[in-house]
Amino acid sequence: MTDHSINNALREAEKLVEQLKNYKGTTHEHLALLTQNEKVRTQLEEPFDAVNRLLEELAVTGALYMAIETGILDKLPSDNSPISAVDLAAAANVDISAITRCMRVLANKSYVVETTADSYAHNAISQICRPDAIGSLFLLSMDMHKGWAALPEYFKTHAPEDLFDLKKSPAVFALGKEGQTYYEVLGENVRTRNIWNKAMQVADKAMPILGMFPFAGLKEQVEREPERAFVVDIAGGRGHALLAVQKECPNAFGGKLILQDLPIVIDSLKPDEIPNIEPTVHDIFTPQPV
Repeated sequence: MTDHSINNALREAEKLVEQLKNYKGTTHEHLALLTQNEKVRTQLEEPFDAVNRLLEELAVTGALYMAIETGILDKLPSDNSPISAVDLAAAANVDISAITRCMRVLANKSYVVETTADSYAHNAISQICRPDAIGSLFLLSMDMHKGWAALPEYFKTHAPEDLFDLKKSPAVFALGKEGQTYYEVLGENVRTRNIWNKAMQVADKAMPILGMFPFAGLKEQVEREPERAFVVDIAGGRGHALLAVQKECPNAFGGKLILQDLPIVIDSLKPDEIPNIEPTVHDIFTPQPV
């Protein structure tokens, strides 16, 4: 490693220390700290380190995907008590050799706790990775990754203009569902659609709604024309974004908050889940009615 790299790392580390000293606990500051920490590591990594880290991340990603999809994480006791690999294999109906390989990879990166040899327990990370929490966002990302992984074969077998045909997209090609749009495919599987909806709700942690746009600054304009729509959330899932907006804009300043999505989503909503929000069935591939 050159002196130049070390000096650059020191400069980035000093910026990180300064941010830590001034940290007030906001989401924006938290994300900024993580970004700055990454800058320090980037300066320290040699090319081999960067590629090796990618390989490690691929292994962890595969292990976590297996643990969620096979139900292994759900078989860990919710009270954080340990369970042996033998019992875990029996509960999940998965061969013990696959269990131990998977769990050792996750334990090595602190995604679970190995309490004793081949006995495992939940920790904060594994608890939140369950499919009813942020695990849903992970599963959605893995679904998207199938499209990425299929791109080489897709481009070998498709004309360049097929990329812009909604019924020939890489996403539907990867799923063997050409002839349908991705959203039509989603509508066929209730579990997949529920994962999508839950993922959109938990995505707010990584992509906070508030702070990205000055909703509160529109107060006077909204109050002058309350008959107009204030915010229209297209393909808005279960209304997580509009609910967040109301925290900053009480009662939407008297304006309209309109939630649009497909019938499979809108019909599943209860009024008390989306207060002050007008749910509307709308397909994003048709003319906008608002």
